[in-house]
Amino acid sequence: MIEFDRAINGVIRYLNANVFTRMNDWQEMLARIAVSRIIGDTNTLKATLAGNPFVRTFGIINESGMVDIDGLMRDIKAQIEAKGKLSFALPMFGNFTFYPSDVDELHRFITEG
Repeated sequence: MIEFDRAINGVIRYLNANVFTRMNDWQEMLARIAVSRIIGDTNTLKATLAGNPFVRTFGIINESGMVDIDGLMRDIKAQIEAKGKLSFALPMFGNFTFYPSDVDELHRFITEG
């Protein structure tokens, strides 16, 4: 379990290194604004997620706001491995493909905080 802010900071570092760099200027600006709006107030986001029945049922975040990052990354990686990759398209942002190795890299960005 790690602190929520540490997990968010690791995700942001991952996005900076691996996602935003693949976008054109317009896409990057919009993506950064979207991420900023979503995580702008980490205390509110943490409280919202910690109080969410779905998130609590699956033990992703406990009542103290600690994130089960090891378990979550293990489960995400297993699901991506089962398919070989995870691909999706986001309007205005393009196509994204994630492989099991990407989950390892994200996990590293989060845990090396």
